[in-house]
Amino acid sequence: VLKNIKYPNTGIVEVRGELVVFKENLEVINHARNQFNVAGYADCRSAAGGIARSKKTSSFLSKQLTFIPYSLQHHTYPNLNKSTVKEHLDLLQSMGFRTFNEYILVTDSIDDVYEFYQTVDQHRSLIPLQIDGIVVKLNHLSHQKILGETVREPRWAAAYKFKPTVEMTEVVNFRHQLGRTGEFTPVAEVKPVIINGIEISSVNMHNYKKLKLYGINIGSTIEVGLCGDTIPGFMGLIKNKPEQLKPVAPTCHQLCESKSSVTIEYQESSGAYLCTGYYLCDQHRAVVLDFFLKQLGIKSITPGLLYTLVACGLCKEHPLSVFTFGSTIDLIETNWSEAWVAARLEMQCGVNQKRAEVIAEDIVKERQIPLSKFIFSLGLPNITEQTALLIAREVKEVDLFLTYAPERFTNIALYPRTHAHLLQFIRYNGESIKRIVKAI
Repeated sequence: VLKNIKYPNTGIVEVRGELVVFKENLEVINHARNQFNVAGYADCRSAAGGIARSKKTSSFLSKQLTFIPYSLQHHTYPNLNKSTVKEHLDLLQSMGFRTFNEYILVTDSIDDVYEFYQTVDQHRSLIPLQIDGIVVKLNHLSHQKILGETVREPRWAAAYKFKPTVEMTEVVNFRHQLGRTGEFTPVAEVKPVIINGIEISSVNMHNYKKLKLYGINIGSTIEVGLCGDTIPGFMGLIKNKPEQLKPVAPTCHQLCESKSSVTIEYQESSGAYLCTGYYLCDQHRAVVLDFFLKQLGIKSITPGLLYTLVACGLCKEHPLSVFTFGSTIDLIETNWSEAWVAARLEMQCGVNQKRAEVIAEDIVKERQIPLSKFIFSLGLPNITEQTALLIAREVKEVDLFLTYAPERFTNIALYPRTHAHLLQFIRYNGESIKRIVKAI
């Protein structure tokens, strides 16, 4: 992707940015995919993500990607020291990187920011990238350090989104989407509408408090649009009737067979329904396992097989317990191998030999991951990728992370509830996970 980059012969230069696909390249990519009867990408973001994640990307597709730098993050050369974001970007441009400095405004006036926003919005069809807004950030790096960052985002930058194109449609039903942390998200199924070439048939309503606030029922007329020009979202209520059918709250009998031990509780503060069963609930078990396998990069286990693994009782304690295939730790310590995994898949899940060998190869090959990614893959409540990285930097070793100690993680700015969830998980699962990690 990077060509003609001028950099010093020795030392370290860390540049952060994003891989993108230009509008004109999207047309080239989709034309090539259509030649092989493969559906084209809906937008540039999907194309960039799909090509970057693919393990078998051709040189032709790789050439359609462009790296856009955001910042010069770290280096070992004093002559590269700069005091502002604009100076960094000018330097990166001189080094040969493709920047969009012509679309950058440095100002001390909020009125100039708003005028710039309006100008870019009016002319964004002429910009070679698909964009859904602008980013406003402090230019001086010293000022950025003063404001600092939260676990999720920097305090010194904010996105200013363009108003999306909206269409009216009617809600025909509601379904409840269970997330890895046990929280349900209401999803409204609507009569299909097309915006910017993308068909929208369902929209995420985010939480149940919003449903109550707007009084949205089955049959309500609502506005929908594309958040970030890609993600279908609810934009507003147009018309409602009191006599229309109201959405039904999620209940455990719709989701799993553990009716006696699992309850669904409403969290007033967040406006969310929470499955209290965690690993007692088959559906939640499957969601967490799916998230875990995706983080490890194991794609050969399909949703159907994933539910089979759960139904066979091979994942009862935590995500890693799936690798024991119902065997004792002592047994896998002496037998765990690619052939052993393939045999367990055949015997206990009814997977044919060829497919079992492919899955076993994926599992064995992808089991080595960074500590931060391992922590994030466990799917614990409120543990974001950034939080997982902070925890990994603090503990440094997987054994220390999995050893229960009440004073652990006190140097990290965690919410009390997050800290309690983390310690509780380690207290009940830490030792068994350590033995599985060691065995495999």
